[in-house]
Amino acid sequence: MRTEDGRGLADARVLLRTGAAQKKPIGESSTIGVVATNAKLTKTQATKVAQMAHDGLARSITPVHSLADGDTLFALATGTLAGKPM
Repeated sequence: MRTEDGRGLADARVLLRTGAAQKKPIGESSTIGVVATNAKLTKTQATKVAQMAHDGLARSITPVHSLADGDTLFALATGTLAGKPM
């Protein structure tokens, strides 16, 4: 989250504890992303990539996946590059 003047990063934990974070409309602080590859992935493998990307959100955003946002990640594969099976 940015500070009110937009020039720095605010401590989201403090804002949540004090209730200041509740002043923003629901969904205003959502993080949406895409992990794309040219590899050939099965649906299960693409799901695993998306899960790992969500772990990255949890390591870099505080708070993440709160009830007031829509943090979402998508994984997609074009399938143009076949690799060795694992």
